Amino acid sequence: MKLSIMLKSFLFLLFIINQTLAQFQDWESITNMNDITDTAILNNTVWAVSNGGAFSYNIQTTEIRKWTNTNGLQSIKLQSVVVDKHEHVIFGGKDGFIQDYTPVTNEWTNLTFEGVDVNDLYIKDDTLWVATENKGLPGKTIATFVRKNGQYEFNDFFVNFPDLISSINEIAIFNKRVWLATDIGLLSAPSDFTTVTLSDPQNWVLYTTADGLPHQNILSLSVFEEKLWLGTNNGLAYVSNENSIENNGLFTGAEITHIGYDEDNLLVANGSQIFSYSPSSGLQNTSIYSKNITSLSVDSNNSIWSGHTKGGIFNKENNISITLEGPLENHVRFIIRDDNDRIWASSGKFKLTPTQGYYLYNEGIWTNYTYSGASWNKLGNTNYIHQDRFKNVWLATWGGGIAVFNGQSYNYFHNHQHSGTQIATTKDTIIHNPISPISTDYQGFFSHVGDPTIDYEVITAFTEGPNGRLWIVNSYASNGNYIVSAPYNSNGQLDLSPEKWAYFGIADRISLDEGGISSIAFDDFGYLWIGTNGDGIYILNHNNTLFNKGDDELFRFQSSNSALTSDKISSLAKDNDGIMWIGTEGGIHSYDGLNLFRHFGENGPANDVISQVVTDEFNNKWIATSGGLTILKGGFSAFETGAWTTYTTENSGLISNTVYSVFVDKKNSETLIGTEHGISIFRGSFSEIQDNYNNVQAGPNPFIIGDKNTPFIIKKLKENSIVKILDINGNLIRQLTTKNKQVEGSRATWNGKDNNGNSVSSGIYLFLAFTEDGKSVAGKIAVVRK
Repeated sequence: MKLSIMLKSFLFLLFIINQTLAQFQDWESITNMNDITDTAILNNTVWAVSNGGAFSYNIQTTEIRKWTNTNGLQSIKLQSVVVDKHEHVIFGGKDGFIQDYTPVTNEWTNLTFEGVDVNDLYIKDDTLWVATENKGLPGKTIATFVRKNGQYEFNDFFVNFPDLISSINEIAIFNKRVWLATDIGLLSAPSDFTTVTLSDPQNWVLYTTADGLPHQNILSLSVFEEKLWLGTNNGLAYVSNENSIENNGLFTGAEITHIGYDEDNLLVANGSQIFSYSPSSGLQNTSIYSKNITSLSVDSNNSIWSGHTKGGIFNKENNISITLEGPLENHVRFIIRDDNDRIWASSGKFKLTPTQGYYLYNEGIWTNYTYSGASWNKLGNTNYIHQDRFKNVWLATWGGGIAVFNGQSYNYFHNHQHSGTQIATTKDTIIHNPISPISTDYQGFFSHVGDPTIDYEVITAFTEGPNGRLWIVNSYASNGNYIVSAPYNSNGQLDLSPEKWAYFGIADRISLDEGGISSIAFDDFGYLWIGTNGDGIYILNHNNTLFNKGDDELFRFQSSNSALTSDKISSLAKDNDGIMWIGTEGGIHSYDGLNLFRHFGENGPANDVISQVVTDEFNNKWIATSGGLTILKGGFSAFETGAWTTYTTENSGLISNTVYSVFVDKKNSETLIGTEHGISIFRGSFSEIQDNYNNVQAGPNPFIIGDKNTPFIIKKLKENSIVKILDINGNLIRQLTTKNKQVEGSRATWNGKDNNGNSVSSGIYLFLAFTEDGKSVAGKIAVVRK
């Protein structure tokens, strides 16, 4: 096909797309890395691991680098870190992940087990010892890797011990023997596994309190001054060169969680204290910290670095405290971003009521808001967050009523009086912000649960109705008013005139025999859909007469009278075609006005346990499941092949397959995803669909066709774009569309081949992206064929 002269001229007059783009990075992970599980020091760098990933701190340059699943780590749930004499850093964690990292070359080697968790790592010469916990099997095990040809190779797995062990806390090599700190005592066997069968129980010796241990639960091990020191639940002991237990009564009654050493002293951690002890001169000094100690390391200057529970790492000698920005917890069950680019997140969800409050990200800083004193603590059970059209942010709490932020200050809706609050940041500074008792203007709108003397209002959802009112779910309201409809005033705040508030519930025959209301949504007819936690779905038609119950109509879907697979409804969402999407604990359903369908298998989401369904402006359905994130593409029927796309930890940068919440941020062309292990930010094809072609990016340029087969990607396109690849003379080389699966969401992908499947020659090519409305964009591609 030839382009007209006019179209050729048009192509060259258009702006040239950015020519320097390399491979696109679609995923980012945001976690809390301050809950330290272990530390190690290599040269002048402190390495710290946590249940949110790893970070390093260069003592000389003060540079901090972070590692998550999107830049090297296979797992962010890390338990142990060690360094070897070859200047490698080795990480161990949940799900059997062991990774060998070379900082000089930035290379990763995976030494992964399947079906186990890694609890501890220990390096001796060129042998890596690993304490593991088998999933689904009794007892605990150890494994060994031996370094050969520059990398660690799996050697053996040892599974038999003299007795059943619930936990192996640490490993050490001392006196040519391997020693295991366990919950049943101290286990030991010859460390030469080439001549001794460690899977033979007869080769192991178990030391208990009968042998002189101060307690059978051994928590920590460290070799110092030709002794193996043992930290137990009842003080300190050591193993001598004769392999006998010596208990000198040190720290009797104290739980010794970690042991380390500097040039001259043994370092003993008990809770938030570090004791410096020399066998020759006894206790030297004591350091007290604000958080419990989880690890001890000593640098080349004989300076102590300690890891802490939710406190990062600390060097007391130089008063260096390292805590990283992040949400307070990695369990993020609800998340939104407001119009001012603030992220609001919480660890609460329907029927899940932790007291950590909510986390607010604003201008690079995470702040955790918690409440305490005089029933304010119930505000810590934040489980749903909504921004209305007036930019007020509404916080639904389980037991604490409502908090609403109007952009400058908070208002609180409660049934009774409250006073006093605390606000804590992730860096653990406490800001006391006393609040005067709530005005009676904000009381009495919601009902408590059960006993009227108990100040406990459960709010579980918000939505804005077609009449412009705010609809609020007051689950388990003792007066039966489960749904509240409130008007706004001219200032964009709720009108506090009680006579203008409407209520629905028992008076409308909405019965909650099994559970409360988890979600609400309006359909195209103005009917209110009400999802319950065990009673199926109610559909309420109030006929635009909020205060006249006489003309109300009520319909109901249950598993007993419809195709619903579960009466536990988790989420409701209407799409742009008027179809209602229903998330349940037994799968996802759609209702087109006549039929109720269930979607599963190849034409369904990743998992049947649905947490949330969100429809974006382009009619993509985003489905949060316990098996990953699924997208039903807006331009496809749910029953069409290729309509469903699923992202998991196996095929993407998603941080956890347990996905709770999704927020599609069209303004920033990204999607925020709340998961069990932190926040994932997705900047892929379905997050970047644009209203115009002003932000199109394409690359890599030059596009090298060779062994790696890296495709040429055109991103940030309009919805339903068609892309033509043309040679410099305007001849059609390839057409990319959604139907041939070369265009998906906002992205077109070209593999460098023509319509006959042949790789094109080196040279300059053109792309033309356009939609049926006549809008278009073009750019050049410099192709180099190897």
